[in-house]
Amino acid sequence: MTTSSSIVTLLLLLACGASRANAGGKDHEVIDKLAATWAPIPKQPADALTAAVCADADKLASLANAAPKVPPSGSVVDADTWSDDLEAVGTQLGMISDLCKQPGHQRQLLGGTPETAGDLVPAADAALSVLVDVAKPRVLPPAVAKFQKTLGATTYPSDKYCAQQKKLAKQVRSLTKPPAGVDATQWATLAKTVADGVAGMKCVKPTLPDEMYYSALIGVREQVIKLVLLIPPS
Repeated sequence: MTTSSSIVTLLLLLACGASRANAGGKDHEVIDKLAATWAPIPKQPADALTAAVCADADKLASLANAAPKVPPSGSVVDADTWSDDLEAVGTQLGMISDLCKQPGHQRQLLGGTPETAGDLVPAADAALSVLVDVAKPRVLPPAVAKFQKTLGATTYPSDKYCAQQKKLAKQVRSLTKPPAGVDATQWATLAKTVADGVAGMKCVKPTLPDEMYYSALIGVREQVIKLVLLIPPS
């Protein structure tokens, strides 16, 4: 190998290393700390959940508040999905933090039934599991990335909507083959749902009500998120 080719190889290796480092960089640190702080809490016995979660309630709420407001590097979800998932976690942890400040770490529900901070742990655990998963870097196959990019550029109402729908209708055909490591049946089911959704976005005359086009677009976006999350994290 010549010196020049050795240098090129070294530069490529450094670039790949930097890419991997960025995928788990500073914008992932808060999520990682949040997940690590939370991890032992749901494993506690039922009678110890309240004490365990209240011991770290303020720290957890603070970490959730410090989490990136946009998808971390490498994440394959859109900004709206990330925002919704982050808000769900913040809401649950905020409720726990508030409840931990009450006498006995509990409150009385309608009818007099007590609700403890520990009772809120399962809902918070479910929300955090979703956030941690969508934060993970994933590598999309080129056809999937191309389709997602086109979908992200598609808006309604827009003068370009009909043209974008036609482009999506062509690109969606390339989604039938499941990526490596993905359950073929799950992928095929969701890919068909996406294809059907794209067909439902088609511009027709007489035109449909605006809410039908908008609803169809949102439905496709939601299904595509489910589809790309089938791909194992990198």
